[in-house]
Amino acid sequence: MKNFIFLFTFLCTTTLHSQVAVNEIKTELFGNPFNQQNQAHINNLKAIDLNAEKNLNNLLEDWSSASVEDYDGNVYAVDSMNFNIDNNVFLFMKDGEFLMLKGEKVKSVDLQYRRFDRFRSLGFCEVLSDGDIPLIKHYSMQEEKSYTNPMGMPGTEKFELVVHEDVYYFENDRKLYHKVPRKKSELLKLFKSKKNKVVEYAKENKLSNKREVDLIKIFAYYNSLFSQS
Repeated sequence: MKNFIFLFTFLCTTTLHSQVAVNEIKTELFGNPFNQQNQAHINNLKAIDLNAEKNLNNLLEDWSSASVEDYDGNVYAVDSMNFNIDNNVFLFMKDGEFLMLKGEKVKSVDLQYRRFDRFRSLGFCEVLSDGDIPLIKHYSMQEEKSYTNPMGMPGTEKFELVVHEDVYYFENDRKLYHKVPRKKSELLKLFKSKKNKVVEYAKENKLSNKREVDLIKIFAYYNSLFSQS
């Protein structure tokens, strides 16, 4: 079992908006997760084992450094943070206290080479490609039923938590989201006047919309066409 020790470090960070010297993270950006009215929410958070080597409720096996940006363009560095999938919250420690970021105060979080933005309708989601049509991944935990049948005996019913990863695209200035079409013809309709260029790019690079890694490349290429024009 690993023993995680959490510390804050505050750096002078350059952002697209401005250069901000950070001495102390704003208190309005975080809160005590147990000060909630929802008892189920409290129980879920209390069940988190911060010292566990692997916690299925958390996105990362090892807690990682992160940077947090607020809506004023200020960026704060945090030594150890994780994303709790079940509650859609970012968790960290400060002065020995277990805390979480207040989603409504946070614009984005960069965590171990992943960027998360907060969407009003879905909460925090990983941004796979940003631009004219953002491509995002939403993580959730769902309880699923399974059966065991040892040595031909009648099955035993049990429940287990399973991580679900759903990929969506946004339109209308991030106000509407939809699941990415599985049919190639339906997917290409999204790209409108850029469709032929996307088709050519996908063929040249042997990309398939059935594979997530290729889908990210397709959307990244499409979004890059707007920065070139």
